[in-house]
Parts: sequence; C-alpha cells; structure tokens
Amino acid sequence: MTPQSGPLDRLEPFLSERNLDYHIHKIQGGLRTRLERLSNTPIPENAYELARLITKSEPGPVQNLSMELFNHQHYWESLSLRPGPAGQALLQEAEKSFGSFELLLEGLRQQFEAMNPGWLYLSHGEHLRIGFADHPLLSGETMLLCIDGWEHAYYLDYQHRRMDYLQALLLKLVDWAKVNQRLLQANKPGTDSLLA
Repeated sequence: MTPQSGPLDRLEPFLSERNLDYHIHKIQGGLRTRLERLSNTPIPENAYELARLITKSEPGPVQNLSMELFNHQHYWESLSLRPGPAGQALLQEAEKSFGSFELLLEGLRQQFEAMNPGWLYLSHGEHLRIGFADHPLLSGETMLLCIDGWEHAYYLDYQHRRMDYLQALLLKLVDWAKVNQRLLQANKPGTDSLLA
C-alpha cells in the first residue's frame, strides 16, 4: 500500500477526509497525470526511483513535477495519528544544530511563517538544516521531513489559519520516530542520500 492509498479519514480530526480526498486525488493525481504526459513514460511508485528521476532530469517541468510527487509521497509517509517520539539520534542532532529539539520546532515554525506557499524541508548533510528554496536531493542532502505549505494542503480544514495547520502537524501528526529512522539511515557509512 502506498502512503497515499490508505483510508482517507486516517488523519482526522487534524486533517479531514475531505481534505485528503482533494489533496490526494485532485492535486497529487493531477501532478502525476501531467508528469506522465510530459515524460511519455509510466511514473515510478517507488520513492527511490522517483528520486533518481529528479536527480537525473534537467531543470524544467519534468524535474519540477517529479519533485512535487516525491515531496507528496514523503509528506504522507511522515504523518500518522499515532506518531512516535523523536529518537536519541534526532534529539542529539537537533541539540548540535539548533540548541534543542524545541528550538528545532521553533525554527520550523519561523521558516514556515516567513516563506511563500511551497515546501518546508528538514534535511541532513553535515548538520540538520531547515530550508524552503532548494530541494535537498539537488544539493546531495537527505530529506528527513517535508511539510506541504501550499494552500491546497490546509485550506479546507484551516482556511487562513496556516500556523494552526503547522502546529497540528508538528505536535499531533508528524511521526518523529520515522524522521529519526531516516536520520539513522543517512548516517550509515556509504548510504546513498536517496535511500534514507
């Protein structure tokens, strides 16, 4: 089962069935259709193959649509109504990079509030980094978490209360144990950053 194929009510009450239906079928489905038309080839479901498509494509529509699909898959994989807590590896990296896990969360809030609609990334290279402009895969970093900041991700449930949506994600839905697992994978010697 792909991350976007589960029950549409699986994230209620924080993200509604109506929201997921629109987001997955209309927005994400539309992206996939456009990419298939542009590339004249079936689009891989496997995240690793999709990541390879991003890194091998020239800048332009195919790469942009591939990044959008990869981000959506990563986003859904990161959310759960029963999220696990941050593990030791993530807590230690957060302390080294930001001072504490709480300051990491505050950094995500500040960047999300300041940025235009788009994607917010937590990535790992030499250290943890929060960004929203450059896709981590294009700079050789491992994407640990991405948060959809486009209006379609939250408007049906939160209207203009964008920060309430982010707070619900950070405190109620993001599976920090999954983020920790990605970090552990990224830190293994010889690991391809696309695999984490």
